[in-house]
Amino acid sequence: MNKKRHHELKMWPEYFRLLVDDVKLSDIRVDDRDIQDGDTVCFREFFQVGGGFTGNEVMTFATRVLRGGAIPKGYVFICLRKLSSSIDESYFKT
Repeated sequence: MNKKRHHELKMWPEYFRLLVDDVKLSDIRVDDRDIQDGDTVCFREFFQVGGGFTGNEVMTFATRVLRGGAIPKGYVFICLRKLSSSIDESYFKT
């Protein structure tokens, strides 16, 4: 039986908001962390320009992790279920 692990990943704001709103239910990533079914993944909102974290986070559960087949070599497709979030909602108001 594999030990379940926790991963922390950056996510750019335009994708992060989709995750917050339950529109984004999956993610494709470079397969450099050996994420497995049942692992938890914390996505932390990150500005790619200027390189800083906003403080917003979404905790997810990897319900299914796919490699091979239609997934390009060196990448992983992660099916996600949101568990909780820590969001400053005022940040999203325009």
